[in-house]
Amino acid sequence: MDVIIILSLFAIFLGGLARTYFGFGEALISMPLLALIGLETHAAISVVGLAGLFVASLNIFSGYRNIKYNVLFLMLVGSLVGIPIGIWILRYFNTNIVQMMLGGFLIMYGTYSLCKFLFFNNRIRVVLKSNIWSGITGIVSGILGSLYNSHGVPVVIYGTLSRWHIKDFRSTIQAHFF
Repeated sequence: MDVIIILSLFAIFLGGLARTYFGFGEALISMPLLALIGLETHAAISVVGLAGLFVASLNIFSGYRNIKYNVLFLMLVGSLVGIPIGIWILRYFNTNIVQMMLGGFLIMYGTYSLCKFLFFNNRIRVVLKSNIWSGITGIVSGILGSLYNSHGVPVVIYGTLSRWHIKDFRSTIQAHFF
């Protein structure tokens, strides 16, 4: 039993380290590792959520000056709309279909990024400037957060496409995750 606790703490530490360094990624690292250790999915979601709250609070206090407050507000309002939608989807929809849609979306974004890098380098740049994208990002983030504790994916994509400075990016998404 002690080995499972040590491995769980190590998985949480790796996720927190990734989140502190990159600004996101805790659920993407800790969740699969905790599942490999043998922790139940619902327990892993709760543990990662509590650890994320602690890590985010520490990171917010160190970079509160760089937070984009107007974007953060719109994303938070969108998240409050998206959370009940995600809970409704979790209750009434087949989760395999939802997981396939999420995987398809990630594959499409990865393909877009690869094609942009290979074929359109420095020619075509998508930059999101309208505030409506903040709200849409918040809604999708709320849905994914309530479904799989993966609320960071749309926020990171939005921050990347908005061309934020790295300090603004890290601080704003940490505040959103908090």
